[in-house]
Amino acid sequence: EESEALRLENEGPHRRLVIPSAQVGDAGEFVCDIGGDSVCFSITVTEPPVKILHSSAEEAHAYRAADRVVLACELSRPDAPVRWYKDGEEVEESEALLLENEGPHRRLILPSAQVRDAGEFVCDAGGDSAFFNITVTEPPVQVVFSNADKAHAYQASDRVVLACELSRPNVPVRWYKDGEEVEVGEGLLLENEGSHHRLVIPSARVQDTGEFVCDASGDSVFFTVTVREPPVTV
Repeated sequence: EESEALRLENEGPHRRLVIPSAQVGDAGEFVCDIGGDSVCFSITVTEPPVKILHSSAEEAHAYRAADRVVLACELSRPDAPVRWYKDGEEVEESEALLLENEGPHRRLILPSAQVRDAGEFVCDAGGDSAFFNITVTEPPVQVVFSNADKAHAYQASDRVVLACELSRPNVPVRWYKDGEEVEVGEGLLLENEGSHHRLVIPSARVQDTGEFVCDASGDSVFFTVTVREPPVTV
């Protein structure tokens, strides 16, 4: 039947069936029948290749650990499936990696990025792809607590404890005294427990007086220690 989507034209001996804008549903066999004769037309209509019209691939995808990461693609049609890959392997959806589809929009979301999430992600729409290079780094280490503000005035043979707590565990620190890195021995101990680091002098001596530094690379804290001989008593 003739409609806006299918027109029948007659012009002298010419007969035409016109489909102004073909759809996949128009595929099939058409017959022009004039009674004593006829001609058949086999029509195929396929979707055009899917194109990625827009993506966030050109944005700077440099993140700190725990940041939210959103990789986005907009396709040329809404119902096209995509596959996401990381470093050549197809990703699997989980609490740590979400895949969202909304009309022509496709998004891969990392709610809380980890260092291991760094790599190359690909949004593959079959006929077109977008590549995202992601870097994820740990935030700089910070000293979140220390006893540096305490008065570190001691008498000889007192026990000295200099303490630092860092913003994350398992980070190496270096301890210095008057600009030189300290060496562990019977008279000086270094203790590490998770994010807690301690320099311990079990029995202080006058020569332990000086400036101590807990250096965590991204941050450091200074301790001024004085050690005096105990007062002479009669």
